[in-house]
Amino acid sequence: MHGWGMSDLVWRHCAIALPQFSHHYVSFADCATAAELREAVLAPLRREGGDWHIVAWSLGGMLVLDALDEQLRSQGGQLEPEENGAGLFRAIVLCGDHTPRAVIRSVVLTGTTLRFVDEAGAGWHPRIIARMRRRLATEPRQTLLAFAETIRPSSDDSRVAECLERAVAATSFSAAGLDAGLAYLQQSDLTQVWQRLMTHHVPICWLHGEDDSVCPKLAFDQARIMAEQVSVNNDHRKEHMARFISLPFSGHAPFLTQPQRWLKELNAWYEQFEHGNEDNDSDSEFSAYT
Repeated sequence: MHGWGMSDLVWRHCAIALPQFSHHYVSFADCATAAELREAVLAPLRREGGDWHIVAWSLGGMLVLDALDEQLRSQGGQLEPEENGAGLFRAIVLCGDHTPRAVIRSVVLTGTTLRFVDEAGAGWHPRIIARMRRRLATEPRQTLLAFAETIRPSSDDSRVAECLERAVAATSFSAAGLDAGLAYLQQSDLTQVWQRLMTHHVPICWLHGEDDSVCPKLAFDQARIMAEQVSVNNDHRKEHMARFISLPFSGHAPFLTQPQRWLKELNAWYEQFEHGNEDNDSDSEFSAYT
């Protein structure tokens, strides 16, 4: 899943580097509300069924966490013991009378946060998002390009800049969806969502650039501390926790600026799920959400 104002073009080089998976992407083109954005992130799973690993960036990561928690609380999703190498974790099974069975084996987050707006340094000041929403109404393209500039690395990397410009030009968001996304970033606090998911031992790997100026590393550190506290409170071994990986010299989009390092960590995460799949005739599905 891609982030606000972007498109699935940001993931194409990663898909090429991960040929062992079938890749599917999320579109927010028909979304005009936050509820529709949340529903869109699970749409490919409901449509196709099968086994999935989700990858989500920035706003996409927040939407995934929110959507999975909503499914578990509404009993639209169920937990089952993970039979693969990550036996300490539990997969999420999406249930539906008229949809195929979809099993989420793991979630990879990158450059995301539990609370985008935070005046204490773990996020953006609320007035910045308010200003973006006002400008978006009159200058949508300029607003998107200005946001892309905040993602660009400090080094003069034309390759990354061109990729971001193409992603913005091909954004899958409608005008209403862009505003709904900013409103979601303004209002959402996923602290309790995160605590519930950690209690359920949902298998999550969080990759974060140390120099991320969009979702500061402090937000990543706070999520890690919360996960550790949940583990201590429930007297669980450390293996039950999510995996947190800090990437030095990386910003908001480490899969673009340091793709080899990012892919190395991703493959290391997936190795633990390989055991037990050898007798499975169905293909594993790898969903990239932003």
